[in-house]
Amino acid sequence: KDECFIAAESIFNGKFGNSGNIVVLEEKIQGPEVSVFALCDGEKYVLLPTAQDHKRLNENDKGPNTGGMGAYSPAPLLKEEDLNRITKEIIKPTINELNKKNIDYKGVIYFGLMITKSGPKVIEYNCRFGDPECQTIMPLMDKDFVFLLEKCSMGNLTGDEKIYPTDKVSGCVIATSKGYPHEYKTGFPIKIGKIDSSDCQIFDSGTASKNGKLITDGGRVLSIVCQDKDFDKVFEKAYKNLKEIYFDGIYFRNDIGYQVRENFYQDFFDAINLDEEFNLTAFYSGMLLGMASFLLNKLGQLSGKRQRQNWIILSRVFLFLAIDEIFQIHELFVIPELRQYVHPSLASIWVIPYAAIAAYFAIKFVPFFISQGRKMSQLSLASGVIYVTGAIGMEACN
Repeated sequence: KDECFIAAESIFNGKFGNSGNIVVLEEKIQGPEVSVFALCDGEKYVLLPTAQDHKRLNENDKGPNTGGMGAYSPAPLLKEEDLNRITKEIIKPTINELNKKNIDYKGVIYFGLMITKSGPKVIEYNCRFGDPECQTIMPLMDKDFVFLLEKCSMGNLTGDEKIYPTDKVSGCVIATSKGYPHEYKTGFPIKIGKIDSSDCQIFDSGTASKNGKLITDGGRVLSIVCQDKDFDKVFEKAYKNLKEIYFDGIYFRNDIGYQVRENFYQDFFDAINLDEEFNLTAFYSGMLLGMASFLLNKLGQLSGKRQRQNWIILSRVFLFLAIDEIFQIHELFVIPELRQYVHPSLASIWVIPYAAIAAYFAIKFVPFFISQGRKMSQLSLASGVIYVTGAIGMEACN
């Protein structure tokens, strides 16, 4: 709701100039987005490989919309039956309507679609290839593609042409300037190291040359595009090459293509040096914390002093076992990782914010316990605070 108000205010305050004088409210639709491309000679058409891009700035598809942070092609989301429906319900009616209005359109039509529960819906049309979809699709085309473009421009398509892309798939990752898509600075030198150019390309867009040196000159600075037999290998090469590129404020998403990367989550855990021991430790600590939480809640239902004392002792056992597991996670996994990036003496600085959180909860909960007449011992109260802190710590570790 807040985002809607902020967006409306920015529109009416002139963000888009005169285009913001009128606002059209449309039906809200939800679902994954996909891009479909058709070469049209005015009457007939030929479909190109599909693609999916990532519009949001941040990982997990969060943050503001951008021109595109990466893409992959083809899009496994669309099966043959889906393309048949899209052709029947969207592509053919669009071209027929152009003809009815005597619009002799020759070129590519970009269909930006959303696949909803009720079927494909058109979000946008474009009279061009998309960016970064174009960079992703073009390396898949064979040498005959140029002749297909020529036939399209001359109005000579038969409609039966077949596009024979390679047996590979393609992926693209965009590197942007810090601050994009809002305000950002340019003019920073771009350093490029040893690039693996085997089935990999670099397309620059927001760049310029100054005194013989390549510098940043836009929001989306460049894109790394790679091809291989599967998407895991594609993005492995792409991110490997991105490590060889640097400019001040460089930013890119690390999860491009997560929908099609079979090893994406395994790669994530490998990247931060987590293994089976971590998963087991996290599981045990979570289970113990859950049991302790149950026991602490049970205290509020008991009136007998002896009963309460027994439950308190039992809950402490589970709490301290859980805390022990949490400290194992920190000692075995968190500190070694931090020491790779900060001075060893700073690796345990996590205690400061956790202590602050513990103090906050203690201040909040002490009056509550007193008001309820629950005279818990200092150790019990400390256990409760550590439980809350430990839960937050577990969330951070996970």
